[in-house]
Amino acid sequence: MLETTKFSEYLVQEMLRNVLSWDGTTDEAFKILNENDDLMKKYQSLSEKNLSEMENCRLEQLLVKTRRMTNYLSIEKNEFFIKINQLNQANKIRNQYVYDFSDSYFIDKDF
Repeated sequence: MLETTKFSEYLVQEMLRNVLSWDGTTDEAFKILNENDDLMKKYQSLSEKNLSEMENCRLEQLLVKTRRMTNYLSIEKNEFFIKINQLNQANKIRNQYVYDFSDSYFIDKDF
């Protein structure tokens, strides 16, 4: 039981260390979230009901830091979609302009 407790505390500490090492980039956020997902699966498999005070505190910190990271990724995703929509709009305008001037016109010289 004591080994399980120490291992679960180690897993929580590793997850917290991962999120605290985040450098603010999208790539690093994905890497950390994937690593922590694996660690969390191991942690949940231990299914220990009684958390130590230290472990509970670290889990709360982990939750706050992970939410900050996922909020950042959500904002980045929204900005990405805005840029994609702007590019699509520019392409639509360009395509319409090219289409309008690509029609051939017949000019009657006898007119």
